[in-house]
Amino acid sequence: MYESEISLAVEEVNQLPTDAIHSFTSGHVEIVGRSVLPWGEHCTECAMPHCFKTCSLYDPREDGKCRRFVSGFVRLDLPGSFNGYLLKVEFKKWGKLWCNANAHLFNNASAQRLEKRDLLIARGINKVPDVIGLRNKLRGKRYGQKKRWSKKLSVGDESPDCFYIEVFHPGEKLIELSLTIRPDDESKLMHPYQKLLEVESGYNEFKIPYNEMAHIIDFGQSHGIDVTPNDIEGNVLYFGALDFIKEADPIGMQAKNVKCVVWDLDNTLWHGVLVEDGAEGLHLRQGIEDTIRKLDERGVLQSIASKNNHDEAMAVVQSYGLSKYFLFPKISWEPKSQSLREIAHDLNINVDTFLFIDDSPFERAEVSESIVGVRTMDAEDIDTLFSREDLQAVVTRDSQSRRSMYQENIKRKSELNKFEGNYFSFLEQSKIVIDIHSFAFENIDRVFELVQRTNQMNFSGNRYEKEELNQILSDENLQSIVIGCNDRFGKYGTVGFCLVNVAERTLTDMVFSCRVQAKRVEHAVLSYLLKEYVGNSQSDFYIEYRPTDRNERAAKVFYDFDLKVISDQEGLRRMVFEAVREIPDDNIITILEDASVLENLSEDL
Repeated sequence: MYESEISLAVEEVNQLPTDAIHSFTSGHVEIVGRSVLPWGEHCTECAMPHCFKTCSLYDPREDGKCRRFVSGFVRLDLPGSFNGYLLKVEFKKWGKLWCNANAHLFNNASAQRLEKRDLLIARGINKVPDVIGLRNKLRGKRYGQKKRWSKKLSVGDESPDCFYIEVFHPGEKLIELSLTIRPDDESKLMHPYQKLLEVESGYNEFKIPYNEMAHIIDFGQSHGIDVTPNDIEGNVLYFGALDFIKEADPIGMQAKNVKCVVWDLDNTLWHGVLVEDGAEGLHLRQGIEDTIRKLDERGVLQSIASKNNHDEAMAVVQSYGLSKYFLFPKISWEPKSQSLREIAHDLNINVDTFLFIDDSPFERAEVSESIVGVRTMDAEDIDTLFSREDLQAVVTRDSQSRRSMYQENIKRKSELNKFEGNYFSFLEQSKIVIDIHSFAFENIDRVFELVQRTNQMNFSGNRYEKEELNQILSDENLQSIVIGCNDRFGKYGTVGFCLVNVAERTLTDMVFSCRVQAKRVEHAVLSYLLKEYVGNSQSDFYIEYRPTDRNERAAKVFYDFDLKVISDQEGLRRMVFEAVREIPDDNIITILEDASVLENLSEDL
């Protein structure tokens, strides 16, 4: 999005070489979510409106503001590109791109609608007769609307992967662009985020990792973004993407099985409308009880998002004997997208693993356009539910008891809220026990499910297929363990998998279910591994970690152990625990070892 209300120029895209056009239309990866930032034409030394009278470079636009691009933004329509158009910019001295920024992600269809709407409004404004400055007043009002709208948006349910820039440079000399992000209230940090981008001749693509920026910038606060050229006065650049994006990960997309089905009630779970027909006028959809039971047996969690009076609706659900299947039901008159966000928060799983079933096209559209990644289904298609590829996950003993495990966790949280001591004391009184045993053929289905489903506590990002797990079992250089867990509230089941390259003394994989997040289980397991591999041999031990926006919080365990980073290349961070150090252990969790693990470890050492 750009200042279309004042930048009216349009040119043909054929002024670009064919290979550049091809790069803009097919060069980028598949994108599943993106921001819509309102870019404007600005000055690096701006002190408006005083500078309009004092600066020798002041060149008034039609609206009275300063022209810092030779011809403003020039639009080149290009279907199939990131925005559907390119922006041609010829910077004057002190000219820069600037916007009120946000990292809120829209799905592609919503972003396209926002872009089209902006262009239609701009065209409408420019058809208004310029009587007593009316057109310029409308332009100013529209630009102000876009800035305020952008400032109000914040990071949603998912963070972007990166800030994505596409730019074509028709010249031969290398050009430098400075990307700067700073909060509106600069007192909130010591320095802004800055990145120097070297733009070579031809098509250029830059992806600045979101995590890299988020270490410095609080994206929950209002901030601005500058793209400033360094000494390129008179040069022309063509911009495509200038937004935050979420990319489709081919491996991750394959692993995105549905983890939670969220049901509407009226004319979905049952026929009829509760507030109109009353409880006596409702009847269950045929076969719905079997459908709910089968989903539960497959380990798919279920909840409710319905616009109704909570107590009345839950009384009906209970009368049908179905209430036990639904976790954290949200029944109110709030938007259903808000209900799904709350359910995702309560379950601690990502909304892109949700399937929302509703009879209303309006409600399905409201959810899909408000939350990136949520899948929706018409209630009339329920009979086809089990033919969906994203509901074909392997059924294991753990998956069959997944709902009861969540219900036990609700009890844990309730007890924690009542507990008056500190959190570590609560963990000690919870009597957490983990059992460690060797990875074996009978564990393959559960380990496969674990590595495919887990994002927040998957420290390598590896998504092993079953064939690869079989190879791991037969590889003598690899030592793999499986971790189970229980406490005084109940059983968690199999919650972890670790893989050690024995020859290289390196922990290459450590994966845990989010059910044990923040319970110090990962600390206990890492301490256990260090004692076995460092304590028994007095040799250094290495850990590999691939940071993502999903696993960053859980990776605090590595900082708690004060691991030393020895390399960080191509997204893979290699760390060492030196043998001269004392091995940390908070002694909160009891560890039970299978005899075969000790036997295998002693052979390896």
